[in-house]
This record gives sequence, structure tokens and C-alpha cells, in this order.
Amino acid sequence: MDFLKQAAERVIALFPLKNIIIFESLPDFADNTRAVFDELVRQGVNKTYQLVWTTHGDGTLPDDLKDVKNVKAVNMNSAAYKYCYSYFAKALIVGNFFMQRRRPEQYYLYAAHGAAFKAIKDRRYSVPKDCRGCDFCVLSEGLGEYDVRNLNVTPNDVHMLPLGYARNDRLLHPDENVRRLFTQEEGAKLIYWMPTFRQKSGSAHAYSSISIPFIHDREMAEQINEAAKAHNTLLIVKPHPAQDVEYIKNFRLSHIRLIDNAYLAAHGIDNYGLLGACDALLTDYSSVFYDYLLCDRPIGLCWEDFEEYNRNEGFTVDIDEALEGCERLYTADALCAFIADVAEGRDRLREARNANKQRVHKYTDGRSAERIAAHVIKKLAEK
Repeated sequence: MDFLKQAAERVIALFPLKNIIIFESLPDFADNTRAVFDELVRQGVNKTYQLVWTTHGDGTLPDDLKDVKNVKAVNMNSAAYKYCYSYFAKALIVGNFFMQRRRPEQYYLYAAHGAAFKAIKDRRYSVPKDCRGCDFCVLSEGLGEYDVRNLNVTPNDVHMLPLGYARNDRLLHPDENVRRLFTQEEGAKLIYWMPTFRQKSGSAHAYSSISIPFIHDREMAEQINEAAKAHNTLLIVKPHPAQDVEYIKNFRLSHIRLIDNAYLAAHGIDNYGLLGACDALLTDYSSVFYDYLLCDRPIGLCWEDFEEYNRNEGFTVDIDEALEGCERLYTADALCAFIADVAEGRDRLREARNANKQRVHKYTDGRSAERIAAHVIKKLAEK
């Protein structure tokens, strides 16, 4: 049977490529891949190409894409995807999972999941051999060298494109109506808190013994909530999708609100559009801080479990250089002070943060999606 299957695949590969572009992201229809897709649609590429989204679900398009011409969705594990699209697409644009490139003449773009920061010791994001030679979006040449190292390749294995991340344009062009979903109060502050993954429910594998810094503990969570309430500030917490936070939901905190991808989808919110509309970022070991440097607003790092996380996962970059201009918060008291600073407009690290921005980002103009789309269109013209 394997012989017949391989023979059939070789025959299929003899047929010419078609005007098809495949897209992948996690979550589906999101992140850097979605921003590139949107720009390609804006430029009318879907008039001559079929744009196919691979999904982890049943292959249903979201409402905002149902009326877009020449767009469809298909489950990435289906026979329809494999035999109707993957062998015939002229291009694959991925952002998280490295879809298999069936034919060497197919154009392949890794739009990126995030810049290198923490180490990836188990190489779970390694670039497979059939994707070597792909174009690889990076924020800058210097940071890109760490990116490819984290993906278990060398700069010679991929073509680094220092064009920026397409999703970051939304940080600089946010929808201000997003704020009204969370607060109607004049002068209220919004702080977006994006903690990285630490532990999965039911799994023995963990990078830390806590789930989300500080608010894993009821007493500290209530202290932080009172500080946010006193300073007319709402903390919007978006945990990693795999993180177990059920017990935190039972704390009933008035000024700490947990949201997830389903909430964003239900309200038609783009994750980076929301981040760009907020007044500050809280994170910890996530590379989102690189992106938020573009916003020229305070960044706090919740490092309650730094020693434990560093021992279990570690970092691939010089963290002192990478985190220049970001405030490290080791205690709940420090986080409360950060909230007060944001509310009262104190930003002591602004100069250092902006110097870091110039080091990390080659472009700061909010036009990365346009640059990347232009590059893709040029490559398609060569097929």
C-alpha cells in the first residue's frame, strides 16, 4: 500500500502548479499570517488566486471572510487538503506549524510566530528538511540570527527577510473602538497582560510550579485588584491557550479580567489590535515585548518565578540586552507600583526602551504587511 501511495503521489506531482496560496496560523485565521493574507486581499491577489486557509477545526470560514472572493478553508489533516491543494499550490504562507512542502518549486514563506527570546531545548519548532530554503520573516538581521538558531537551522538554510512582522502594523494602527468594549470611563487605563505558557493541565511537563505570576495566589490577586481599582485601571489577562486557569476564574476580581481567543473572535477583535489600543504591556518570558517596543509605552515583566523558569527553559539571547527598557517585577508590591506609574503617566525607562527599539526593529513605520505582500507577489510572478 505504501508503494502505491508513493506512486500516486509521484504521478500527482507531475501536474502543473495552480494559482493557489495556502495559509496556516495558530489560532486559525490569525497572527502574522492573517495580516499578510489581509494585505494580499487588499491588493486584489484573490482575483487571480484561490486563497486556502488550513485549519485545526472543521474547515469553516469565520464570518468576516465568508464574503471575500475566492477564499476557502479546509482541515489541514484532510484528504481534500493533501490531494486537492498541497500538491498544486504555488505558495505556502505559515506562521506556526511548518506545513509540508510537497514540491521544491513551491514558494514557501514563514511569516513567524515570534522572535527568539527563550530557549527551545526540545527543538519542537525545528524547520523540517523539506522547508529548507524558505523565506523567513525577521524583525532585523541581528535578531534573525537568533531566530534561525532557535529553529535548528543556520542562516544558510533559510532566506532571512528583515521586513518586520505583518501583525505589528496593527500595533501602530489600532482600532480605538476596542477600548470601549472594556471601559467607558474617562481617563481609565488598560494594561494588557500576556503571560507565557508554563504548565498544561494534566501534564507532568512544566516550566514553572505556578500558572500566572502573582494572581495564582488569591491574596496577591486581591491586592493587585485593589491597586488597579484605586488607579482606575483594568488588567486584561490573556493566558496562553494551553494554560490551566480555571481556579483563577473563581476569584471574581473586578479589575482583572481574563479573556481568551474565543472572546476575541466573538467580538471581532484582533489580538494585536487590542494590544495596540492599551496603555501598557505586562508579560514575562514572551517575545511579545519585542513587538510592543514599537508602541513607545511601558512594559512590565512579571518575574516571580524567574529562577525556576530560567533553570527549566532558559534563554537564547542576552536577556540584559534584550530587555533594555523593560521593568522587571518580582513581587506583587512591584506590580502594584507599576500600575500606579502607568495610571499617573510616569515612564522612567522610556529613553532606554526606545534605544532598544532601534536595535531590535529595522522598520518602525507600520508598513511591514505591505512590504511582505509585495515580496510574495514578486515571487508568485516568477512561478
